[in-house]
Amino acid sequence: MEMNIAQIAQMTSGILHGPGESIPLDLKLDSRQILPGDLFVCLSGERVDGHWFLEEAVRRGAIAAIVERELPFPGALSQIRVSSTRQALFDLAGGLRSRFWGQVIAITGTAGKTTTKDLTVALLAGSGAVYASVGNLNTELGIPLTFFRMPVDTQFLVLELGLQKLGDIRLLAQMVRPDIGLITEIGPAHLEYLGSVEQILAEKWELLQALPDGATILLNRDNVLLREAQVPTNKRAVYFGMDARADLRGTIRSESRERTQLRIEGLGGGWEANLPFVGSHLVRDFLGAFSLGLILGAVPKDMLDRVEGFELPVGRGRILHLAGDVSVIDESYNANPLSVRAALDTLAVRATGRRIAVLGDMLELGQESKFYHCQMGDMAAARADLLFFFGPFSADAAAAARQAGMQPDAVQHFLDPVELTKAVKMALQSSDCLLVKGSRGMHLEDLIHELE
Repeated sequence: MEMNIAQIAQMTSGILHGPGESIPLDLKLDSRQILPGDLFVCLSGERVDGHWFLEEAVRRGAIAAIVERELPFPGALSQIRVSSTRQALFDLAGGLRSRFWGQVIAITGTAGKTTTKDLTVALLAGSGAVYASVGNLNTELGIPLTFFRMPVDTQFLVLELGLQKLGDIRLLAQMVRPDIGLITEIGPAHLEYLGSVEQILAEKWELLQALPDGATILLNRDNVLLREAQVPTNKRAVYFGMDARADLRGTIRSESRERTQLRIEGLGGGWEANLPFVGSHLVRDFLGAFSLGLILGAVPKDMLDRVEGFELPVGRGRILHLAGDVSVIDESYNANPLSVRAALDTLAVRATGRRIAVLGDMLELGQESKFYHCQMGDMAAARADLLFFFGPFSADAAAAARQAGMQPDAVQHFLDPVELTKAVKMALQSSDCLLVKGSRGMHLEDLIHELE
């Protein structure tokens, strides 16, 4: 949203030193990303202080900076001095939200947030101008950038709200003040910081609490915690999923190697969908996005036409093809127990060739790590013909897979990514289907790049 430096100073309750007429090209938090005309926000952290890099930002062309202490820079650099640059970002997002009269759609959940967000953007594109948070801009630092970069003609703003520590969703919901919300899944993730699945539900439920009276929250009825959670009487709950009692129900008619034929019923109609992906978890993501579209007035036929050309985000279920008719299910972006089960279920229904899985550590599970990695090994043994585990925590998964009955030579465990890559390349045969899944910190996208 276009605004000059003086307006930004006013919105952040800052003291402006220097010219205020210029309109910044963009807002940047990293001096290395500065382009001529940008505004640089000097964030102060425990180990790094953005003020150290202001000179670099100026050298790269920054015309203004938000600072906690004014620094002696000659020339035309404008400085907005505030007591806290983090609070300034929050205040800026709040001010920009107040100027936005379109619909703010907030999506959160343990798994499926990004895919549901991207599907929602694709399905709503025929109903008005849509803008969404990009990449991992789903935090208190990233969402203000999304508001700042949003085009002035935006009618639907689709935001993904991330949860890593207690209080995140409440803070983000207060910032974005959503008109409608959606929760994809509730399951174990970030337990090292959040404690329990019940606490994760309570945190995600803050999204519902932030909605205005009479607003709609969309919930995945296939998730038992969401199905049984008590929705306040001043909110409207709409349930989607495969469950027969969902308000919008999906029934898989057939699956090929790369497409799903889906029957949809509820919310006043019935439709046939031809989805360009496979996997029940991805089907649920689509049902959530389709439900949002229906509630927001999108034309069903238009949405169904648009989904046929949809491409999954990188690392989130996209199928790649290698020589020898080898297919790769690229789930390398991230992993938690819920998403690992969904990915293994997708691998299990592949009809041709051997089913092979490369499974990396699931991080941030705290004291429950051993339990969930053993569970991963059990699940993998029942769904794959050949298993490669990667990372120190996955040693428990490999042991569990062998204990579940897999032959010792069908289960391998690695700590070295180079050795893992060599072993996978040597093992692949014609018509194999390979699943690659692991937490972000395991960098299994590097294996994907080596295979391509």
